[in-house]
Amino acid sequence: MTLAELSLGLGISHQQLQKYETGMNRLSAGIIMDVAKRLDVSLAELFETGVTKQGRSRSA
Repeated sequence: MTLAELSLGLGISHQQLQKYETGMNRLSAGIIMDVAKRLDVSLAELFETGVTKQGRSRSA
C-alpha cells in the first residue's frame, strides 16, 4: 500500500501522513485506530517490535 492510498483511505493528505511517519506530528488515538483498520492489523501489532507477518524486521 502506498502513502497516497493509505492517506486517501484515512481521509488525510499524503503530506500529513508523511509527517506522522517521520514523527513531525503526533497521531491521535482515532487516527491510530483507523491506520490499524486500513492495514488490517491489531492495535497491539502497531506497537510490537521484532518480526512482522511478512518476516521482515521491524524497528522499535
